[in-house]
Amino acid sequence: FGNDWLDYSPNPDGLENHTWFIGEPASIYEFRMRGTDQAGNTENYPTSAEVTSVIPATEDLCANPDNWEVDNGPALANLMTFNDPLGVHNICNPLTPDHSDDKDWIKISVWAGRTYEIKTKPLSGSPASLALDLFADDGITLLASASADNLAEPTNLLWTADRTGLVYIRMKNIDANIIGKDVAYSVGVFELVLYMPLSYKNQSNFHSFENLIPGVQH
Repeated sequence: FGNDWLDYSPNPDGLENHTWFIGEPASIYEFRMRGTDQAGNTENYPTSAEVTSVIPATEDLCANPDNWEVDNGPALANLMTFNDPLGVHNICNPLTPDHSDDKDWIKISVWAGRTYEIKTKPLSGSPASLALDLFADDGITLLASASADNLAEPTNLLWTADRTGLVYIRMKNIDANIIGKDVAYSVGVFELVLYMPLSYKNQSNFHSFENLIPGVQH
């Protein structure tokens, strides 16, 4: 901005050691910071930038998209099973010139009465934070949703199936304008199994193991 400084809001409070800034591709941004104490005393800003950030052009940000799901819809959704290793993917829409508003889809086979967990986690340093939507086999009827509240946070969706068959999961970043091969996340699907207490009879006395042990079947 040169000498035309603009206030960036929201300002981080004293408990935060970082904040996210979403800029435009092919742009250069300069930042400076000043402190304010609990009494409200505020120091002067430095006269020059303390940090300079360069955001690459769109074609560079998405130079290596994962091409995991290329139609942004359920038709070509990838089938995941519960013993699949965590897949790693990024946020780059193949259908738009600016690569924004990417949506990745997967499908899973479920059984009525069983509980499932869909987990996404941003890779280290990535601002990927996803909103998850679970749809019926028509890819339209919404069954459940979950979302991260802030950037760089994981998302977990727990759902007890009310049906047997295929369901679809749509994954998209909570801010559709964030793109890049490094806006990467992992995804996994798990079936949760609850093991009931074990009891037995010995010399007219009943003994039981009191622990309910939740297990995860991959």
